[in-house]
Amino acid sequence: MENSVKLRKLGKFYSAFDEDAKILHYLFNYKISNGRVGFPMDSFNKVINVLEEKNINYEIFNEDGRMARKFRDKNKYQTYLTKSLKKEEIEDRVSHIESKISNINDDKVIDILDSISELINNE
Repeated sequence: MENSVKLRKLGKFYSAFDEDAKILHYLFNYKISNGRVGFPMDSFNKVINVLEEKNINYEIFNEDGRMARKFRDKNKYQTYLTKSLKKEEIEDRVSHIESKISNINDDKVIDILDSISELINNE
């Protein structure tokens, strides 16, 4: 099934890859490593409940690759994928700015932070 979060059981964990991992990162702030997100079996019900609550289709696969369970509803997979990609872009930009700031002297950093604070406070 296209446009569904695919969860694969790997030992005592479940994993999602690529775009599916980005959606789980967006929803749960799980760390993406090498295009993959993993979470322990203890978190399985929490993840499934949120996916169902958000109307995101999912498929669950056993370790042998056979489908164990699936959920289909008013699918908002693409909506959450778009949100997750935007969050990823923001995180990348913030990280880039943090690395640039680390190379600037303290007085200049304070000036930059003052400017950012002023912009935020005027919103």
